[in-house]
Amino acid sequence: MDRRQFVRAAGTAGTLATTSLAGCLGGVLNGVTGGGGSVSEGEPAAYNAWIGASTTDGGGGIDVSSASGSILRRDWGSAQENQRIQDDALAMSVTEWAVPIGWLSQALNPEGIAKPTADGSNTDRFTLVNGTRVFEGDYDPAEIRQIQERNANQSETYEGYTLYIDGESTTAVSAEAVLYVSDGAAGVDDATARIEATIDAATDERTRFAAEYEAYDELQSALPVRGYSGVEFDPDGGVLEGDSEREFTTLQDTDLDPDVLGFAGSASIDEDDMTASVALRYPSSDAVDDRETIESELGQEADKRAIEIDGPLVIAEGEYRDLSED
Repeated sequence: MDRRQFVRAAGTAGTLATTSLAGCLGGVLNGVTGGGGSVSEGEPAAYNAWIGASTTDGGGGIDVSSASGSILRRDWGSAQENQRIQDDALAMSVTEWAVPIGWLSQALNPEGIAKPTADGSNTDRFTLVNGTRVFEGDYDPAEIRQIQERNANQSETYEGYTLYIDGESTTAVSAEAVLYVSDGAAGVDDATARIEATIDAATDERTRFAAEYEAYDELQSALPVRGYSGVEFDPDGGVLEGDSEREFTTLQDTDLDPDVLGFAGSASIDEDDMTASVALRYPSSDAVDDRETIESELGQEADKRAIEIDGPLVIAEGEYRDLSED
């Protein structure tokens, strides 16, 4: 299964889970898009440290989504889909990544730690890196060991982690992070090798995807770290080719040039207000869509919007207010 098929499959469950974002995503407002202003300053993405040059999806690309533990545990109440969010590709951090990752964070978790969505969970951030599940937080390795050793066929140490290998799945445990991957995950042939490559990326910047691809490095650091974030990148480009086949608008459904190298997104939700950003990295400055096209495709439902074009990098940011009032 390639990464686009995997994301679409996750999106099927995500369509159902979109309703779990609660009242903050309910109702419809007539968005007023504002010009001017500036986008928020970028910083290294929380997920970047876990992406190794050898942890791609099998085709050389990456597909990563991430959410803070606090936002996963937040009770959004009874849900009602918000049409503005569904119709605006700028909101894809919520519609495309936040929803599936909320669902995936509750499935196939390593034994010995609570689900990130559970009250009292020690997980500060959950990240999905091409099939590898990364739980960051404050953990008790001794407590986890007691549970893992009951089922593991073998255990070994690697770069400060204890690896528990059980058939086709591997769990890596330290006091700061727990990683889990199975051979059946998208793009994974060897669970233990994938775990080790992910740990290598976290412990040695030279092995990271960002060290190999400057365009990706620009992309992952273009946006601020927020509750929800993600990135899709392929050095060969074409990440927007085809239709998404989703019930909400994605970047693939827009008239933006499909041959972009990648896109990143981040979003935060505060009560019934949301701030969302999208960054697109084109192959070159000459390949960038004209501003009129960008404005017509990103943030048209936002109450306030800013768009910045810097060479081959485009950043759009929108604020969506009072989403539950109508």
